[in-house]
Amino acid sequence: MPEHFHLLFQPWPAESTPNIVKELKQRSAHAILEALRVEQHEASCRAALRSFRLPPTVHAPSHYRVWQRRFVPFNVFTEAKFLEKLDYIP
Repeated sequence: MPEHFHLLFQPWPAESTPNIVKELKQRSAHAILEALRVEQHEASCRAALRSFRLPPTVHAPSHYRVWQRRFVPFNVFTEAKFLEKLDYIP
């Protein structure tokens, strides 16, 4: 599905999951936006930039949002659940 992705990883320590996801989202958003800016002569890149642009009513330090602000972690404790999740990810 193009609007989200699944990530299966084992953080250490386990409590670092929010920090890891935050860093991943920040770095990838910067890279995506930079690539779109470089290629904005392409109509599809301009359209993507427009779709990421925040409306003026949103008071945020940034002008774009690539990822949703939240994420839904799912802790995997058994090998069976790990294999189920691994099989689900395309």
